[in-house]
Amino acid sequence: MKFVYLLCAASLLQAGAVTRHKLAPGKIYAGVPHDYAVYVPDKYDAAKPTPFMVFLDGSGALGNSQRVPTHFDELIAKSDLPPLIGIFVDPGVLPALSGDAQSRFHRILEYDSIDGRFARFLEEELIAEVAKKYTLSKDPNDHAISGVSTGAVGAFVAAWERPDLFRRVLSFIGTFVAMRGADSFPAMIRRTEPKPIRVFLEAGKNDHILPNHPFGTFYAGNWPINNQLMFEAMQFAGYDVKLEYGDNAHNMTHGSAILPDALRWLWRDYPQPIKARQPQAMGDKGWDPRAQVYSVILPDKPWEPVAGTVPGIGAGNYHIEKKSIVLKDGGKKRVVYDGHGMTSPSALALSPDHSLLIVADAQSRFNWSFQILADGSLANGEPFYRIDLAEADTRGSSGVTVDSIGQAYFVTALGIQLCEQNGRCGAIIAKPGRGTLSAIAFGGPDLGWLYAVEDNKLYRRQVKVRGLEASTRIKPPRPPL
Repeated sequence: MKFVYLLCAASLLQAGAVTRHKLAPGKIYAGVPHDYAVYVPDKYDAAKPTPFMVFLDGSGALGNSQRVPTHFDELIAKSDLPPLIGIFVDPGVLPALSGDAQSRFHRILEYDSIDGRFARFLEEELIAEVAKKYTLSKDPNDHAISGVSTGAVGAFVAAWERPDLFRRVLSFIGTFVAMRGADSFPAMIRRTEPKPIRVFLEAGKNDHILPNHPFGTFYAGNWPINNQLMFEAMQFAGYDVKLEYGDNAHNMTHGSAILPDALRWLWRDYPQPIKARQPQAMGDKGWDPRAQVYSVILPDKPWEPVAGTVPGIGAGNYHIEKKSIVLKDGGKKRVVYDGHGMTSPSALALSPDHSLLIVADAQSRFNWSFQILADGSLANGEPFYRIDLAEADTRGSSGVTVDSIGQAYFVTALGIQLCEQNGRCGAIIAKPGRGTLSAIAFGGPDLGWLYAVEDNKLYRRQVKVRGLEASTRIKPPRPPL
């Protein structure tokens, strides 16, 4: 069946005003200017902080297909949206130096990259420029972002990297496929401690699909399937998420038709804040809690700053000196591992039965496990734990600790990565803030608190698991295989 999508009736009279501007090149994308426009509702009050919404590929959102300002007028008039400012930005273009050369187009770099650079550009350069003239709210619950195709990835990544900046995301025909790493998000979402964001996904069943190519016509993957994977992952993790499928290919026919309803859904219940939540199915029969973030953390027990230093449990008599591991015993010191095979040993932890030494590597995604022989020597080392690295970041793990059932917790740029005793890495526990983690340990009453150092400040949070005193030696349960 072929569906026909009709744009909803909207007022032809535009109550809000749209002005167009050029953002001069800044520091984040050197030499690259950006065209942008600003929509201001007629109910704008400069005396009050005003919500705002950013649209990537801004010219398209302003055009006759999406007609965002017209929809804003109507929805704001009906109180379906708060009076909000729209910021419409086009991707940057590095101008060629002569007519014989081609310009460098930044759309893919800016939107498809899965790091926080574009979010920094939005915050520090674009939004900061708009805020010079208009009173913008600083509450992330008042901030939304929208994108189409590659722009949908840019919108999602901006919120994923900076939930303190954006809490509401519209994604139309998103390219969550293998072009610059966006295909990794479904797995990452399942593993990572949920963030306080709300996401509306739209996809076309025939996006890069033909009858004789039902699984896709493009090298990077399958658009409909990968949007479905995004939805399933976010639903699994407990997000407030919705997916709407249309019959369309890679176009905005369906997205434009449902845009008013998508905006209503995104801003529903405003100004109630958007919060991270535990999955509704957590604890139901058949739910597998192994290595999941909520098997460790308590949703109502976030990080809190404390005074003092990280509890010093350590790894017994084992220490790191340069790239070697030494054993100090009875006043004597000897090298038990010369660093061969590892890049930069950074931290040590003993397994609960003291039969294994876990070694974090600060310059690799692999962390090692060694068997401890009767004389204290190390043998049979393996790159046992494979962690995820942050995009464009070669840093591995700068700290490690172990709980009472043998799970290892590695300090990384992405957060605290939990690895099962079997070597599989599952949950990623959020950092206290946006800084750099450097150490981790269990402490507090019954060793039921996880302590971490971020930017030389100490934090702790209560958890469901327990640590071990350095002198305690117990045999952990057999791991799942």
